[in-house]
Amino acid sequence: MSYYFLYNLTTGQILASSTTGFTPGTGESVLTLPNTNSTAIIAAQFNDRYIVQNGALVEQPYFSLTAATASGSAVFTATLNNPPTTPPTSCTFAVLGQNITATLTANTAMLTLAIHPSVASQSFSVSVTATGSVQATTTAGGTASGVPMQAYQDASKNWHIAPTMKAVLQGYYASLVPEQLVAANTLVGISLLADVVFNVLLTPAVIAALSLNQQNAINDFKANISGVLPLTLANAFPAGGAKEIHYESFEENMPTYAESVTGYNADVVAIPNLT
Repeated sequence: MSYYFLYNLTTGQILASSTTGFTPGTGESVLTLPNTNSTAIIAAQFNDRYIVQNGALVEQPYFSLTAATASGSAVFTATLNNPPTTPPTSCTFAVLGQNITATLTANTAMLTLAIHPSVASQSFSVSVTATGSVQATTTAGGTASGVPMQAYQDASKNWHIAPTMKAVLQGYYASLVPEQLVAANTLVGISLLADVVFNVLLTPAVIAALSLNQQNAINDFKANISGVLPLTLANAFPAGGAKEIHYESFEENMPTYAESVTGYNADVVAIPNLT
């Protein structure tokens, strides 16, 4: 058995390889090598790494690219293999439409991308290349797809992967709040606030100074709503006693509720091109 390499006569670029042969077209030729040729075996798997020069396979400089994802970031390591006598000093990473230049030191370059948690489950690809070399491509992130993403650089020159839609951010921050607790916790907040307003702040003297319409609404609220609200300042956390279980839950979850709002607002400011 032999390996057949169809290549361009002008550039030496290998167009295809097979074990059955080719009929070359205009400007093309075929190089045939035995299946015992170690270079031919590799070139048959990686056509783009080789060209044909003077009837022989010549390996080109090529990149290998690895990705390691952990703790909300992905680190890409690019290695230039079979470098030329004068190797390039930089390479270019291509990420979601952005070209990021990195320095090649000892034929190695690294790129770190911070991945927003709202797209941590999404897969994205990164490629690397340099002048006169064969590019490499790999993927990172999760295994899901379908969420529009972008790469952007912050004011500190750090690169990030983030969504392009506010709805994705909203969905993520909403997921931080346990859905089954929202209604109960909201009721606790309303109950305590209503007790403060209607039973502490709105004294008879204050109410008397309000308009008749305002007084009517207050009287109706106190008559038909206050009585069914379960929490008051008196029973939420009695002196010397234990916290009421729903009040305790409300207190425990409040930092998360706050984060869902402040985190979203901060991201809307920091992440560009959101729609």
